[in-house]
Amino acid sequence: MTQISAERHAALLTGDESFSLIVSSGLARIGWRVSPVTSPENSAMVDNPDGAALLILDMDHAEAGRYLYAMGEIPAMARPFTICFFSPLSVDVAQKVKPGDALVMPKERTAGGSQLFPMLAEMAMDHLRKHAYEKRVRLLETVAQAARQIASTGESLETNLNHVLQMALAAVGAERGSIMLLEGNTLVVRAATNHSLIGVTQPLTAQAVASIAVREHRPILVENLGARRESHQGDRQEYKGSHFLTLPINFQGEAIGVINVTDKPDLSSFSDDDEFLLSTISGIIVTALLTSEVQKDRNNLQQLNAKLVELQGFKETMTNMLVHDLKGPVMEITGNLSILKDRAFDEFGQELMETIDIAAGELMGMIMDILDISKMEEGRFRLQQESKDVVALAKNRTEKASGMAARENKKVVFETAGESLLAMVDEAVLGRVIWNLIANANNHTGEGGRITVSVRSEGKDKVVLSVADTGVGMDKDNLERVFDKFYQGGDRRKRFSSGLGLTFCKMAVEAHGGAITVESQLGKGSTFTIILPTTLAVLPAGTQG
Repeated sequence: MTQISAERHAALLTGDESFSLIVSSGLARIGWRVSPVTSPENSAMVDNPDGAALLILDMDHAEAGRYLYAMGEIPAMARPFTICFFSPLSVDVAQKVKPGDALVMPKERTAGGSQLFPMLAEMAMDHLRKHAYEKRVRLLETVAQAARQIASTGESLETNLNHVLQMALAAVGAERGSIMLLEGNTLVVRAATNHSLIGVTQPLTAQAVASIAVREHRPILVENLGARRESHQGDRQEYKGSHFLTLPINFQGEAIGVINVTDKPDLSSFSDDDEFLLSTISGIIVTALLTSEVQKDRNNLQQLNAKLVELQGFKETMTNMLVHDLKGPVMEITGNLSILKDRAFDEFGQELMETIDIAAGELMGMIMDILDISKMEEGRFRLQQESKDVVALAKNRTEKASGMAARENKKVVFETAGESLLAMVDEAVLGRVIWNLIANANNHTGEGGRITVSVRSEGKDKVVLSVADTGVGMDKDNLERVFDKFYQGGDRRKRFSSGLGLTFCKMAVEAHGGAITVESQLGKGSTFTIILPTTLAVLPAGTQG
């Protein structure tokens, strides 16, 4: 423990001057200041900070050396206590000694008593060590129980910190204290026996004990508050005692705050044991902080989940409204176009009719993409799979797109090695996939370009369909995002797009149990490839009918 103005005080009574010198030197070695006294009665007037006087009576030099050496070697965890020697000393007394008790050896002793005494004194010290261990075990059990309670209850951070502070004060026998946590470069009082201090801040740069403890990452014991100017900076209350202990609260090797205690009822100082107790209890503060953060995260997740549920419902409602409101007028347009196709038009009128028909078809495709993507995301999408000729389907969509491309002097060609290739597909859905890929290629291919649609078999159980263009191509960034919803990369030409066409293609192909890939070279074009199983796809519920 780091001490400020700390000292241990002992009284020495002996008639042998040389012996007195040896004893004084030995005591100084273990941090005691020695005051001579003239009688045993006076020795009680000179108390050390642990509340007991050290009285040594008429011992020879060898014995004094052994006892002082033994005292110096007692582990710090077994302090504070003072062994004094009092009469009559017996095994029973040695086994009952407690920290602060005095054992006094009589001046008049026999040779047998002299031989027995070292053994009894060692027994007493062993008992004290055991007492200290048991005390610490009880503390650790209490701390563990408190940590479990904090982790399992939904109490606020402030409530938990106040519980911890009261536990700390009870453990070290202090009446007043506080817990300060580091927020940025400022220490903030989060719990205190003086509730008016809660919320008070102290800069980390301040020359106050708490700030110094955090900056230097060490505990500080002040034993004379009045004499320390820096002790008062940042302190907002008067202490009745002169002893003040500040201990950093550590987490992952960093100080995140301090715990302060002061004012023992007997006005005594704080010991190494007190430091250990506070250090152990400070672990509960870390538990409280982590529990608070977990609770905040849980609350945030619950709020976000509630918002997502609300947004999902809103999205479903809006999607249905949008599809319903748009689908009706578009179907009316396409229906009237079917009637008009039976009328005789000149070449210009016929071209206008074809343009309107293609545009209406694209608009209807976008509407259906929106509806089907929403259904697939919600697990409500149903495929109507039947054995269909993929070659015939792809050829039909290619021929339909040829007129659209020809107006911009582009060519759409179809290639296949066989007359037919059967696969279990939803004809309407796969037809839209092929159309979307051709339309996407047309949008990104300049005048005079070429779009090639091809179908081939791969083994006995796969059909491969590809759409290649000689358009602008894509760089790596666009390739990675090309199937994302609403993403529209590259140099889109004259055609409009919802940014959902390729997203629908990917989801629809995967619903069939297939896969879609893309290869592209900037400035040279892109190739989209679909691989479909020829058999019925076995997929999660909600994706096939």
